Amino acid sequence: MQHKTMLLLGAKEIEASKKAGGDDKHKLIKKYAEEENTLAKRLNTLRVEVKKEKEKLTISKATSEAQLNVKKTVLAEEVDLLESRKSDALIPVDVEWEKVKKHGKDLEEQKNMVIAKESAIKTREVGVVEKETNLEKRKGEVQAKQTELNAREKEVVKIEREIIARIKVLNKEKTELTEAIKVDRQTGIDESTQLETDIATKKAELKVAEEALVSEIKVLEKRKVEALLPLSELKKKLEEERQELQEQINLMLKEKELVRIDREELVAQAQGVADREGEIKEETNALVSREGMVKASENETKKSLKSLGAKWKEYHEAVLMHNDEYMVQNKDITAREESIKAKIDIVKTKEGDLGTREKRLTDGRETLHRATQDFKTKQQKDG
Repeated sequence: MQHKTMLLLGAKEIEASKKAGGDDKHKLIKKYAEEENTLAKRLNTLRVEVKKEKEKLTISKATSEAQLNVKKTVLAEEVDLLESRKSDALIPVDVEWEKVKKHGKDLEEQKNMVIAKESAIKTREVGVVEKETNLEKRKGEVQAKQTELNAREKEVVKIEREIIARIKVLNKEKTELTEAIKVDRQTGIDESTQLETDIATKKAELKVAEEALVSEIKVLEKRKVEALLPLSELKKKLEEERQELQEQINLMLKEKELVRIDREELVAQAQGVADREGEIKEETNALVSREGMVKASENETKKSLKSLGAKWKEYHEAVLMHNDEYMVQNKDITAREESIKAKIDIVKTKEGDLGTREKRLTDGRETLHRATQDFKTKQQKDG
């Protein structure tokens, strides 16, 4: 069995080896320190970049989500608007048409009533005019009777005046005859026989004249009585006719006033019918316009629904794309964070290896130092 002889290094060699080992250690430590600094700077740079990218991604996500929310709100408002327009369009136009037709029928009935009432008022107006004409005629007749009555009254007055005049003449003749007899008696006292004869003759003449005047007066009195007999009756009848005529005039005036009031009401009613006719015409035009609007709204709603469907599809695609981009960027950042963690682990591993190597070098130095001490001790003993 052969034993290998262990060659012991000399003091110079040990010092050289120790020096070489120290230089290598310093170089290695310096190298590791430089690598550690480089890695630390790189890690810090990566951390800053990752932080910035995270912040940028967060801002981008918030901005995109805000834009998508705005777009979603706009789309929701468009949906509500379309729903509202759809609800308005769904209101049955036929029901409105039935209402307008009913209004038209009611208006036609009102127009017929107005026409009938106008015809009745015209008839009443004609009747009032006829009554007014008849009353005017009656008034003329009454006035004629009054004129006739006045003429007869004048005739009676004339007769009375004639009677009074005849009586005055008779009285005058009597007075004259009496005076003449007195004169004759005073002047013809000696001729009494002839005087008496003359007086008797004058008295006879006076009597004849008196009888004639009395006869005429009686005739006039008879004419007066005959004239006065129907005059009172005529006055009474004429007064009755006047009262009746006044009553008829009052009734005619009342009827005329009622006709005037009815005519004003008819004019107001006719105006109301005309106004209502205009309103129904406006309702009809509005309904026709509404039908056109409903049809146009239906077409526009269809187009809008189609466009809205495309917008919703675009919105969902944008949301999916945004989510995909966010996930990709998030994965990239996560991967970079994991890469940083791995590099940190490598640095930590290298730091651990460096510590191990430093320990091994320290142990080697200590072993070398002990061996050197042992060698020196042995040399001293041998010497």
